[in-house]
Amino acid sequence: MKKLYTTSAYKLYHKRCCERIMRHIRKRKRQTKRLSRQNKPDKKDCPYKKVLTAPQGFSFLESMTECAQFFARMRSSAYIHFKSNQKSITIDLAHVNEIDFASVMTLTAICEELKCEGINVYGNFPENSFCRQFLIDSGFLNKKYDAYRHPYRLQSKTEFMSLERGQEKLRIENFIKIRDLTLHISRHLFGEEKENLNLTTLLKEICGNSIEWSSAYKRQWTMGAKFEKDKVVLVAIDLGQGILNSLHRKFTSVLEDLMTLTPDFQILAKAFDRKYGSASRDENRNKGLPSIKKAYEDGFIKKLTVITNNAGLHFDNPDKNLTFAKDRNAFKGTLYLFEIDNTCFKQ
Repeated sequence: MKKLYTTSAYKLYHKRCCERIMRHIRKRKRQTKRLSRQNKPDKKDCPYKKVLTAPQGFSFLESMTECAQFFARMRSSAYIHFKSNQKSITIDLAHVNEIDFASVMTLTAICEELKCEGINVYGNFPENSFCRQFLIDSGFLNKKYDAYRHPYRLQSKTEFMSLERGQEKLRIENFIKIRDLTLHISRHLFGEEKENLNLTTLLKEICGNSIEWSSAYKRQWTMGAKFEKDKVVLVAIDLGQGILNSLHRKFTSVLEDLMTLTPDFQILAKAFDRKYGSASRDENRNKGLPSIKKAYEDGFIKKLTVITNNAGLHFDNPDKNLTFAKDRNAFKGTLYLFEIDNTCFKQ
C-alpha cells in the first residue's frame, strides 16, 4: 500500500528528523571550530616576541638614562602586539631589584596614557620581595586587574589625585581635591588636620602649569602622595612636552649657550631662576618655576628633584645634576618629587 507523505503525521515525523540531523551538524561544527582555535591561534593575535623588560635598577632618580629609555620604548609602537584582538603591551618586571616612587608614578601615568589610547598593558611582579611590596605600597595596583580579570584588593600607602582629562584650566573640584590632600598630609604628620597655604599654593602652581602649558595627551596630570613614617613623599607628573621644549630663549641666549657649550641641566636651572621666558611670551607667565624653587629655599618642601626632557636637577645635592641624554625628547614630560615632614608646616 502506498504511503501518504502529505499527511500531518508524516510531516511532523519528517520535520523532527531534519531538526535532529541539523542539531548534529551544528554540534560538529562547534567542536571543529573549538579545536581549530586551540591548535591554531587567531591571525590577529601574535605571540609575545617583543616583551619590554624593565631595567634591574628601576630607580628614576638614580638611573635616569635606563629608565628614560624604558619609558620611551613603552610609549612607542615598537612593542605593541594584539591580544584578544586588542592592542596590548607586555612588560617584564621580574628582574627588578631596585625601585623608587618616581619610577612607579611614571609607570602609572604611562599606563593611564596608553589606556586612553585603547592599549592594554600586561605585566608581572618583581621577584625581589622588597620591590614587590614597594610596588603594592605605592598604589600601582589600584584599578588594576589580575589574570582572571578580578581587581586587586590590596591596601596601599599612597593617595592618588588626577585631574579630569580634556579640561583647559583648574576647576573648583580640583581646588577642593588639592585642599583635601594637604589636610590628609597634616593628619598623617600631626594627627589632626591643619591648613598649609604654602603647600596648597605650590600644588596649585604645579598643577596649573601642567594643565595649561604641558601639551600632555588630553592634558593628563597625576599626583601621588606616599605616606611614610614621619614624612610624605609627593610626585607630580605630566607627560607633555617638558620644560626645556616650552622655554622661549632669545637668539642671543641661544647663541651664548652654544658658544659656551652650556649643558641642558644648567639651562633648566636658569629657567628656575627666570632667566628665560615662556613659550607663550606672556609677561605674566614663567613665574611658576621660580615660585617652586622659592618654596624649597624657604623650607616648605625638602629634597626637591625635577626630571624633564633630558635633564635632572637635585636641589638638595647640585653635584648630582646631569644631562642624561643628547636628545631632548628622551623623556617627554616633567616630574617633580619632593618630601614634606613636620618641620615644613612650622615655617
